[in-house]
Amino acid sequence: MKNSVKIWLDLDGTVYDLYNVNSWEPRLRAEDPTVFEDGDFIGDYNRFISICNKLVAIGVQFGVITWLSMQSSIEYEIECTEIKRNWVKKFMPFVTEFNAQSYGTPKQNAIQKRAKTMYLLDDNKEVCEMWKTEKMRKSINVNRDGLTTIEALEKIYKELTE
Repeated sequence: MKNSVKIWLDLDGTVYDLYNVNSWEPRLRAEDPTVFEDGDFIGDYNRFISICNKLVAIGVQFGVITWLSMQSSIEYEIECTEIKRNWVKKFMPFVTEFNAQSYGTPKQNAIQKRAKTMYLLDDNKEVCEMWKTEKMRKSINVNRDGLTTIEALEKIYKELTE
């Protein structure tokens, strides 16, 4: 691959189905860390792994940038960071960079190793808009505007291999 490409994935609402976890919001407010263990993967996991492996095979790198719960204690943030990191290790072993940030921190602030082109797949429209630049940073607002995360990854793969 001529250009270095990195795809950053959000977790909650993008690949981890937080919003269908029973009582997810009250559990976050109560600082219950199991809310990040009780959810499912969004979509067809085998199809997700297949497209991610194809992207890795052509040189694409993957990272995660996830927000932690709003108005939470430092202790809860630390606990949730570890749970989310373990979830990523289990379900996305191809991820080479993991960043968990306090809620509302601009996701572009997490980037430590840049690539020529960096995609962010996120279910939050405002986050996607803040991420975008004219050339380097592109975003896809998934699970809101008709494209699933898997479809967005397939679209990126097609663009990179045509």
